[in-house]
Amino acid sequence: MADISISIQSLLKSLTNDSKIGGFVNFLKNYKLKRILFSETSWYLASNLIYSASTYMVGLLLPYILNTDFMAFFTAGNQVLLLLSFIFEFGLSISYLRYNKIDRSTKYVNSVIQLLLFSILLVTGLFFSSQVNALFNLDQIPINSEILYLMVISQLAWLFIKNWLLANGYNKMQVTHSVIVFLLRLTFLGHLYTVKNFTLTQMFVETLLFPFIPALLHILFVNLKIVFQGMSLIPVYRWKAVTKFVAKTKEYLSFSLLTYIAGFLYLYSGRYPYLYLTGKNNVALADIGYSLTFIGIILVFYTSLRNYLVSRLSKDRLDFIADYVSNLKSLRKYIFLFGALISLLLTSLIFLLKPHYLTFNTVIFAFILFSSRIYIFYLGLFTVLSKTMNYNRIEVTMNIIRLGLIILVTHLLFLSNVILAFFLINAIDLTVEIIYSNIILRKLNNEKTLQPV
Repeated sequence: MADISISIQSLLKSLTNDSKIGGFVNFLKNYKLKRILFSETSWYLASNLIYSASTYMVGLLLPYILNTDFMAFFTAGNQVLLLLSFIFEFGLSISYLRYNKIDRSTKYVNSVIQLLLFSILLVTGLFFSSQVNALFNLDQIPINSEILYLMVISQLAWLFIKNWLLANGYNKMQVTHSVIVFLLRLTFLGHLYTVKNFTLTQMFVETLLFPFIPALLHILFVNLKIVFQGMSLIPVYRWKAVTKFVAKTKEYLSFSLLTYIAGFLYLYSGRYPYLYLTGKNNVALADIGYSLTFIGIILVFYTSLRNYLVSRLSKDRLDFIADYVSNLKSLRKYIFLFGALISLLLTSLIFLLKPHYLTFNTVIFAFILFSSRIYIFYLGLFTVLSKTMNYNRIEVTMNIIRLGLIILVTHLLFLSNVILAFFLINAIDLTVEIIYSNIILRKLNNEKTLQPV
């Protein structure tokens, strides 16, 4: 670890000679983030690298033992899993990272709600799955409903334990969990390669359920321990403890609700076209799904970075936020260059590696997706400030507009001209994100001198 630290310091020293990149490096140093960068952040980065490697391994190797229909169902199933995970997550992750640094007693509220969510998921999967299946077109996907909801629980458990470890500085433990996921996925992927005939349910169970059981057990233990600790305080503080818990719960859920609505609208707008294609054009869905696998790897880093920023940025430090924005903007031309290079590299890789049953449209979809997503991810480093400053109403409005336009394009073009529709959907996404980021910066300008992107 010492060698890594030395090499990173040498790299930063050389980069500071560049006036643009050096400004961002000096920004990190001036605000005493150097210690974090070379210790806890290094472990946090390592955990995400290992987890991303496991995701890449599944996304790259699994399609070779599938066919067009299985690949289409695998794509649709993944999108549904992400959507259901977000629906039942209720915006807790961002709320916990935001409020935990303000008031540590928030942990009691967070743990109670998480346990309730797990219970609701179990009840929904056992008794109300048919209603939810009809709502999201799940009847078209041949997968056991009870297993699907268990997978949602396991994915939420992974998200919750990662954020709990991040908020409490246990990033080395994150590495342990990521290694466990990697090894279990490797084992089960090897098993799928040796089995000639397997069902879609079995494939999901072995890649998206079993590897996350340790994380589920860990977060259940953590939450139960915190809840019992909170209950032990009630006899001591009596109604004062209960009153504070109720007040904190109300504040916590109010923020979570807006975050949840905004996030759901964004997530649903991104998944709607693929759910619409399910059962209508499996060839296009399989082509797009393979491209989404590669962007998913970048998404892991992006989501982790946003969560890290939410846990660190504070509206009480407007000077810090001003420098953060200024130095992000100084990297703009490098982002364009980086985005172009990565888009060409990944598109070329997909052209060379794609399974034989996928069409050349896979390459076209990939280039469109990478070209738009990388810049959207960059803009997301600005719009994450809406969580810090509690501008969630703006995000809700922008995401309603985004969803409406995407639904319109999907129904008008997605079946008749899938490439044009896919291009327009990504163009809409990028345009809305540009407008949204500029609105956020203009609002911040009222409190601190900032300029639009």
